[in-house]
Amino acid sequence: MISPLSGLLVRPLTPSDASFLPEALYRALYTTAKEAPLSRDVLLLPELARYIDGWGQRFGDQGMLALKDQGYFLGAAWLRLFSHETPGYGYVDDLTPELCVSVLPEWRGCGIGTRLLVAALEQAQRQFPAVSLSVTPGNPSQRLYERLGFEVVHATPHEITMRLAF
Repeated sequence: MISPLSGLLVRPLTPSDASFLPEALYRALYTTAKEAPLSRDVLLLPELARYIDGWGQRFGDQGMLALKDQGYFLGAAWLRLFSHETPGYGYVDDLTPELCVSVLPEWRGCGIGTRLLVAALEQAQRQFPAVSLSVTPGNPSQRLYERLGFEVVHATPHEITMRLAF
């Protein structure tokens, strides 16, 4: 049997790959099976657009991309620094970049998210003392983040902020 990961390429995300990020961000937005899919217009909201607008042009922008079979996009994990004036959902402080992780739904559960995360964290630890992220309560990804060492630093009924110190 051929592994679903055969032919998988995980490589650094570059500014020329930024065209993948709107799809990645949209797919990273968690909804339950009972909820209607979000409109893609949600990506126009400033609090979400800041995760991808001009990505690759700012200090701290880095990440990993998962591709298969001649460049078919499967997922991405990317980092961006935010400030206390314009924080992200998982903002901890001005020195801790926020991590976004996305895998296309049909490829979830195959280990791609883990590969992306491990590679992005290895990349990030060369430059930063920690990374943070935001996860919606009930999102199965939270278990993966905990397995990799992320700890809850703030929680509300609607979101959980997690941090991994290196």
